Amino acid sequence: NKEEATQFEVDYNTEIVVEASSQIESFDLTSPEVTTNSQEKFETNNTNADNIEEVTLKDLDLTVTSPSDQNFDFLESVEVYINAPGKSELRIAYKNSIPEGMSELSLQTVDADLAEYVKSSSFTLRFKAETDEVFAEDVHIKAYSNFQVDAIIAD
Repeated sequence: NKEEATQFEVDYNTEIVVEASSQIESFDLTSPEVTTNSQEKFETNNTNADNIEEVTLKDLDLTVTSPSDQNFDFLESVEVYINAPGKSELRIAYKNSIPEGMSELSLQTVDADLAEYVKSSSFTLRFKAETDEVFAEDVHIKAYSNFQVDAIIAD
């Protein structure tokens, strides 16, 4: 009975709000809790948590959703960490030297097995960034994460 492997992707959206700032500094923000619905997603792909072999982060994209004329020029660098109940925090993505004029950023992902985080009922993302500009309005940023799951199909 040969085990059949499957690969599929699961993705999540969350938002963070960077509060208006009158000084240049850094910020450290945690996203609202992201519910994984992982059991459902695994079942849809004919597998279950016990049969997950590895989960890797393929993409982590940030988009400024408001104000409409805002871009990421205020950011010098950003690092993203994942947290889940009972797990230690792990750095999963980053971007240094952010180009001017971008309202969407694709971060560099770190090669790490994130199965335990995605199998968890929820996770949060922590954003640690250096800023180099002041901004008068709160900046809303959508974070899109896309994970690749390697699993064995459950009998």
